[in-house]
Amino acid sequence: MPEPISDEELNRATLRRQGLIEPLPAGTTVDEVVDAVGPLQAQYNPSPFLAVRARTVDVTPEVMHQALDEYRLVKASLYRQTLHVVSGDQYQEHAAASDAIKRRNWDAYLGRLVDPDELRTALARFTATERSHAELLDFIDTWVAGHLRPGAALPDSGSWFMVRAWSWLIRSPATTRIDLHGRDGYLAAASVFAHLGAVDADTAWVARVRGYLAAFGPASLGDIQSFMGESRVTRARAAVAALRDELIEFTDPGGDTVYDLTAAPRPDPQVSVPLRLLPRFDSLLLAYAPKRRERIIPAAHYDAVMQTRNAQVLASVLVDGRVAGTWAVNTSRHGVEVVVTPLQRLGRAGRAEVTAEAERVAAFLAGDRPWRVALG
Repeated sequence: MPEPISDEELNRATLRRQGLIEPLPAGTTVDEVVDAVGPLQAQYNPSPFLAVRARTVDVTPEVMHQALDEYRLVKASLYRQTLHVVSGDQYQEHAAASDAIKRRNWDAYLGRLVDPDELRTALARFTATERSHAELLDFIDTWVAGHLRPGAALPDSGSWFMVRAWSWLIRSPATTRIDLHGRDGYLAAASVFAHLGAVDADTAWVARVRGYLAAFGPASLGDIQSFMGESRVTRARAAVAALRDELIEFTDPGGDTVYDLTAAPRPDPQVSVPLRLLPRFDSLLLAYAPKRRERIIPAAHYDAVMQTRNAQVLASVLVDGRVAGTWAVNTSRHGVEVVVTPLQRLGRAGRAEVTAEAERVAAFLAGDRPWRVALG
């Protein structure tokens, strides 16, 4: 019978790996940070910048921009067909692991219309040089119309989201900026990285499940599936089996088996945790299956933060390692305003602490512009 593990132990184990108990060491490069804490959600351009800032001591937007320009950091649609920032070193593993899932959807849906392999080849060729959002949509519309299978009808494609979310299509660095909110540019990964395809899907899954547990463990098979966006348990179970000699098992308070790397840190559950402001869509809040997120999000605050009706995950305030508020950024010609909304009583000391952290975040976002903080 696996040893039991408490909610507090699960919480502290995750926060320790995320650099949210102690920041990752000064001098850690931003690509090393991302490798350590896992893929960063990037639907909202400032989010990966703010996610790294919350976990380190000396990052600046300029350092992040340089890493993106040099492809040491890469933005692409990966897990759950959502945008993530990962390191250039690990991008191929992430792309191979996520593409193994997407290929089923391509074959099931796009395969009724066209030959999916021919579309992928054409897409890679067209995006060998950077293309705008509009250029990519025009190309897909034209190519699909000219390559329909006999008897197939051209659908009302909308934005061709499934095609644009191909894992081997990266977003151009110039369109990934902390203060930019326009359309992404698209570029074939093969035009940047050599030897693509050298990692097969099964090997990639083992590597990325190891990386997931290093960043977010202990976690269940269902948590792994949820994070990776895989509806079938087969790949998660096979990856865990392949890692068996590296893993330890626990039983969580709900009675589920959770897996962890034997060598991973699991600190004292009473260790203190500093207050942190996490960005919109922060991966920490999405790392586990929806019904298993209470190690970070108290049930009373779940609906306030995870707004499933409009697919939003609000920026959050962590107090003692759990969500205790939300925050938002307002920008105008007058500067930047950070507005914090507590979801529970903070007390005088807590309000002073959240104000100080919000001021640091506002200054990080504002650069040379004026900034202010408002606390509800």
